[in-house]
Amino acid sequence: MGKGTSGKFPGTRYNARGLKTPIDPANECEAELIFLKDGRYYSQSWRRGSPPVFWQTQLNFIFTNHQVKENASMDTPTYILEEIIKRFEAENVQIISLLHENSEQENGINIAYRDGVNSLADSFSDICIQFHTFDLNSCLKQKGFEQTIDDYYALIGEHVNNSKFTIVEKETGELLSEDDVQKTVFRFNCADSLDRTNVATFFYALYLTAKFVNLTQCRNFLKDDIDTFDVTDPRQCLKQEVIDFLGNSFIISGNIISLMYTNTDAIKTHLIRKVMTPQSDNTKNDGSISVQRRL
Repeated sequence: MGKGTSGKFPGTRYNARGLKTPIDPANECEAELIFLKDGRYYSQSWRRGSPPVFWQTQLNFIFTNHQVKENASMDTPTYILEEIIKRFEAENVQIISLLHENSEQENGINIAYRDGVNSLADSFSDICIQFHTFDLNSCLKQKGFEQTIDDYYALIGEHVNNSKFTIVEKETGELLSEDDVQKTVFRFNCADSLDRTNVATFFYALYLTAKFVNLTQCRNFLKDDIDTFDVTDPRQCLKQEVIDFLGNSFIISGNIISLMYTNTDAIKTHLIRKVMTPQSDNTKNDGSISVQRRL
């Protein structure tokens, strides 16, 4: 799994948010999950970053105030067109926003982002471009962990199931065929593209892994007692070692991204650890990290 962080809009958490230019959101990362089986690489990429609209945060010691600027989404279509549709030759773009729907400030960002996405979607009848809100924090509070993950998979499942891996021959580096190319691209965000985003992309990667197993019949990724499995429930079918590997990868890479942006580790990693083998660690609690970020 490779991650690259954009340096085109550098800056710390409250100094770099939203868009700087039409195609440079703050804290933008491109991630890729790569499998190797029978001499072939199977790959899917996704994007994560600050909501690509013009907004900023005013900060005092106690409160933050998100401000969405006038014409905030005027360059959102340019970002999606250049950085997702053209880059990946995408035919299906799925935007997953994890912001609070009941927060006036965060929902204001959501509304501007959705308007920008919809304006582009109206111009491309041959490309599926969809904006989805999934209020992760509210779902967890109201429904609990298990139901939240089930609802999340219900949201993304159809598009993951219908997506393709880019398949490349290991020895030659050549595409298996012109049809074996990723055409569905997901783009994830919360406010900072740190904590909620890291959780959502981890569970997305679990789903992708189950999809890979289903496609290639890679039995050594499955639990020993599984004969047939439901791709929509990877937590129940994948070997614990596979889940632990992905979990540790996302916790480590999430911490790196967070350290560059906030000088702290990521929070909400306990949600990833819920499906991992229990282990003792010296992870700080979310409250102390949140205070450290403010100071």
